[in-house]
Amino acid sequence: MTTEYLDRFDVEHRLRVQIQTERGQVIDFVVQLESFIHNRWQVIVRYNCAHGTPHKDTLHPDGAQDKEWFYHETPSEVLNRAIEDIKRNYHRYKENYESEKNKYQKKHTRRKKP
Repeated sequence: MTTEYLDRFDVEHRLRVQIQTERGQVIDFVVQLESFIHNRWQVIVRYNCAHGTPHKDTLHPDGAQDKEWFYHETPSEVLNRAIEDIKRNYHRYKENYESEKNKYQKKHTRRKKP
């Protein structure tokens, strides 16, 4: 059985959750923070079970991702951790992402010679 929902924190932040259960046990999930940046929804943080192990992806403006693996926790435990983490820290995640994006843009913007 699959359950999906979207929880808006405010006009610029939302939590997207998809949970797949079998016989009452969480077997797969996706929990992600989406922030409205520069006129589009951008995934900033994503927890899931892709690659067979629960983990957290922190996405960066340059396309890079940091992975944090949860080898010793069940999908259900990481699902609960993910929802709580994003609810508590969504502003900080967005601030970090925007700060990185500004640095990245400045670094890759060439000034025209007069």
